[in-house]
Amino acid sequence: MDTFDALSAARELRQILNPDKLSLGFLIGAGCPSSIKVPDGSSTRPLIPDVAGLTKRIAAALSDSVDHKNTFTVLLDGLHEDGMASPNVEHYLTRVRSLHDVAGNSTARGLSQKELMDLDKTICALISEAVDCRLPSTQSPFHDLASFIGARRTTHVELFTTNYDLLIEEALENKGVPFFDGFCGSNRAFFDQRAIEGDLLPSRWARLRKLHGSINWRLLDKQVIRTRETTSGAELLIHPSHRKYDDSRRMPYLVMMDRLRAFIRHKDNPVCLFINGYSWADEHLNEAIVDGLADNPKAVCLSIQRSEIAKYTALVALATRTPNLTIYAKDAAVVGQKTRQWTVRPTADVTSLKGIFEAVSGAGDAPVPGTFLLGDFMAFGRFLSTFSSADVAAG
Repeated sequence: MDTFDALSAARELRQILNPDKLSLGFLIGAGCPSSIKVPDGSSTRPLIPDVAGLTKRIAAALSDSVDHKNTFTVLLDGLHEDGMASPNVEHYLTRVRSLHDVAGNSTARGLSQKELMDLDKTICALISEAVDCRLPSTQSPFHDLASFIGARRTTHVELFTTNYDLLIEEALENKGVPFFDGFCGSNRAFFDQRAIEGDLLPSRWARLRKLHGSINWRLLDKQVIRTRETTSGAELLIHPSHRKYDDSRRMPYLVMMDRLRAFIRHKDNPVCLFINGYSWADEHLNEAIVDGLADNPKAVCLSIQRSEIAKYTALVALATRTPNLTIYAKDAAVVGQKTRQWTVRPTADVTSLKGIFEAVSGAGDAPVPGTFLLGDFMAFGRFLSTFSSADVAAG
């Protein structure tokens, strides 16, 4: 049976990350902070739960809420009736906001506008509470990523994330890496679309694009601001759904998505987008990535997945139709539209593969099945830390 050689893959990863000539981007999903474990009594828990964990936490809170239990039950019943057996928190918000738009002075699916508005605010507040935390130390994979970015000098790095937390910002600031997130100012920084689209920043500045909003974005008096202050009348801008917002709410979402499309379609330099911790559950984000790859043959997307390839049926189907979408999963990969298992030569490759692959079994030079390790964001961070400042800057 044909296989993919782990040593060749490891060398290719280093070649992509070493030069300072490629346009590099990183898309960070919910699986990245959930890979960081913190003490929890006698065991540990994820620093921030993934989407499934976040959904479980918020569903429990709403089910126990005197004010929202009945509303939430009606919402869930409607989702189940429409064939959604296991909706997540993003589905909750999408449905709540869609129903709110049509409820008017009456009701939609048995829920009034006020009930829907109150539920929306409560869900956003619960999300903010769940993800509002600090990194446990300055040796996290987010810090490794920040250090790697800070070492690049001639081409900037684009950071995209579907997460609402502030962990990327914290790591960049800890490492002294300048970045622009679309806002200008200090006390109540305001969203500046023209500054994003002009993109005239120095190359050493990273660009941070928060695709689904953030716990420090608020809408106040029809202006999008960045602040941690809780201000009366200000609305948290957490928008995991692609839907028709009014102009003020829609602007950040559409502008951030446009920057992702522009990055992938940028044809002056070869482009590589690394994806880690993303489940490929957002159809509109998937569409933006795949369409961009189809439009730009020079662009490559490398999706690093934590589990076995069999778990990613829909993603594999996308990759088999998209030549420049590559998947590296735990036991196998999809490269050039072909799916094959990893193989490792335990003795011959052990030094070159350390921290990237390991042999499932065996010894000597005979190829054996291999396990790809970098789907764990902790391991990916350690891998990035192996690139010294001199390596990255010199290219």
